[in-house]
Amino acid sequence: MTPSPIKDIVESEEIIQYLHPGLLRLDYENYVIKLCVVVASILFYAIVFFTSSIVFPHIHTYRNLRSKEKVFWNLAIVRAVFGVFGSIIGAWTLFTYHNHDRDPVFGQTATSSFAMGVTVGFFAFECLALTASDFKFGTLSKLLHLHHWFCVCAGSIIFLTEAGYNLGVKSLALEMSTPFSALCWMLIKAGKGHSPLWKVNQMILLHTFHVRSIVECYQWYLTYRDWTAIWTTMPTLTFVTSYSVLIMFTFVATPYWLYKKTVQYFQPMDWNFEPSHTRLQNGDATKIE
Repeated sequence: MTPSPIKDIVESEEIIQYLHPGLLRLDYENYVIKLCVVVASILFYAIVFFTSSIVFPHIHTYRNLRSKEKVFWNLAIVRAVFGVFGSIIGAWTLFTYHNHDRDPVFGQTATSSFAMGVTVGFFAFECLALTASDFKFGTLSKLLHLHHWFCVCAGSIIFLTEAGYNLGVKSLALEMSTPFSALCWMLIKAGKGHSPLWKVNQMILLHTFHVRSIVECYQWYLTYRDWTAIWTTMPTLTFVTSYSVLIMFTFVATPYWLYKKTVQYFQPMDWNFEPSHTRLQNGDATKIE
């Protein structure tokens, strides 16, 4: 079946015009433009990473971190920046009417095309940074690699096949937890694991996972509602990768992270670097005998 032609730009429905009006005029069907958006995204997040590595050494907490923790800190800043971007784009897609609603498979907008390119660039940068970090420090972040490689594959396929933007861009709303998760870890490393600020941030973080579950259920409802169009017209590769990621988030990642962050609320702990038998009490690492 021939893809729907619903790709016309309706400026009132585009949010990237507030970032720069010129982004509306890019030819997002041109593969050179697609590549430029992805590369620009990688460079942008690399700049954020290196800016963090230059700015934060002036902070006592950062100076006391181990080398691998400093890399993680800088990546946390990068993730927080992308989390804000993804949350805004995701919320825009969920709460406004646009081409994605007119055609749930092939409908697209300049905003969705740009956002998916930025997303692919972000996850590509994450995969490169994680691989380099694991190689340098002799570690292997299995779950992080699985999560990010899944996302970069799904996003790339959506971006290249120009199908599935509705599912992909709405899923960016799931990044709402990322800035609060980054702040959670940074406060723990600063010895503020029992401070009122940390508790407020952790409570907000827990509720973002509740909202994530609502968004995921809504995605499944939209899939049920538009099943005929999705099943008969969505490219197989796009279907398999996109819904594999949605299944992973709905039934594995979000419930698991909600559980971990709930436990962490009562036992402030650095899951990434502290041994499982080490608990942070009053900001100090204390062995539990």
